[in-house]
Amino acid sequence: MNNYKTGVLERINSNKLLKSLFIFFSNNFLYLLRSVRLNRKKGKGILIVSLHLMGDTVYTIPAIRHLLRDNPGKKFHVLCFAPGRKLYSEFFPEIEIHAISRKDFIKNRIAGKKVREVVNRINAETIVDITGAITSVTSVLFASGKLTGMNLAEYKKVYAHFTPLRTEPHLMDMYLDAVSVLLKAPVDKKLYEFKPTPGIPGKLLIFPFAGWSAKEWGFEKFLEIAKFLKENYIVEFIAEPGQLTPERESKLAGNKIKVNYSGSLDELFRLIKDCSLFISNDSGPLRVAQALGKPVFIIYGPSNPDYSIPFPVSSDGIGDNAGYIRKFIHCSPAGTQFCHTLGGRRCPTIECMRELSVDNVYAKLSRFLLNLGTRT
Repeated sequence: MNNYKTGVLERINSNKLLKSLFIFFSNNFLYLLRSVRLNRKKGKGILIVSLHLMGDTVYTIPAIRHLLRDNPGKKFHVLCFAPGRKLYSEFFPEIEIHAISRKDFIKNRIAGKKVREVVNRINAETIVDITGAITSVTSVLFASGKLTGMNLAEYKKVYAHFTPLRTEPHLMDMYLDAVSVLLKAPVDKKLYEFKPTPGIPGKLLIFPFAGWSAKEWGFEKFLEIAKFLKENYIVEFIAEPGQLTPERESKLAGNKIKVNYSGSLDELFRLIKDCSLFISNDSGPLRVAQALGKPVFIIYGPSNPDYSIPFPVSSDGIGDNAGYIRKFIHCSPAGTQFCHTLGGRRCPTIECMRELSVDNVYAKLSRFLLNLGTRT
């Protein structure tokens, strides 16, 4: 069924006439629904709608920092998924956070009654959509506040101030675009950065997983890297309960490498805060480590580092607090966030990851560790 839906959407997007008709009817239908406001009482404050996975939630932080800077005295609310509550609470104790579940959405797309009730109870004067999806637009469709933000063209008429989804790097800039109408001062690049925080000296944490398998360099290669590193550092793995097979657990134990299981977000944050370097694929936990001020080393494959690399990093992939490596091949993404095979999901070979050797990664990682110096 999902493949069928994907095929239908691809056919619509590839046909200019069908796409134009779809955008026209979607816009006008949703505009009519939007005109029937359930709550017409004048609201107060600003509601930020941020319905993202944990990794993308990290990249909304600079946009929210700018909103707070330029709207002093305003009451702020954030509507997010439950994992986002932990991250936002860490950075914005002054914001009232309203966490909802993906189960509150019909087929993970259309906001259900509970979500709409939460939004109407908040009754914000201004609603800022930094999600840019059908989940967010259906969440606020019947709210009375003035709606601004970013989304797809088929939802444009719902917004009082609409920003098209940015297709150029960086992801942080995309969320800044969405809030720009509410900013009164120039963008401050310092608000993009995360303050470095110390951990246990010499403790390196490896997370060998990612959001989908094509973005994973491979457990065995991470294990080889760990064997090299453990001669001079405290090297540990981190995983969710059940992510590692018994065979892999046995291999780690045989090499005297500890595994930390994070069964909750509190535990994940605690483990990350203890380390002095976090090593991973392009993954959600790595972005959390970045937000918590940890040096990170990232192995990229079918995703483009230009869109997500932490600031600041030089052109050779080595920065003060971040380093990365990628194997650039004929189909690697350039000018897009993911390669043309849906970020490797439809790639039969994943050459970009397969051709990235342990020696290549260890050499680049060693350079980064040398650059970090005493901070590890």
